Amino acid sequence: HSSAEFAGDPEIEITKKVDKSEIGIGETITVTVNAKNTGDDAANNVLFTDPKQEHFVLEKTTYEVTGAVPEIDVG
Repeated sequence: HSSAEFAGDPEIEITKKVDKSEIGIGETITVTVNAKNTGDDAANNVLFTDPKQEHFVLEKTTYEVTGAVPEIDVG
């Protein structure tokens, strides 16, 4: 071959934090999940799942996007 194409490596860094270390019945907590591509190529067809804990009620989901994200399925 006279030439070669470089294929980079996407690397997804995921962090998760909860705003309280202890909660009582009926209290609200905020869970923040950040996903960042720290690699040197685009990350395509990425699927992130984070099942909720048993007995927790999901009241609201919000998200903020920086960069191009083709589809977000919040469910």
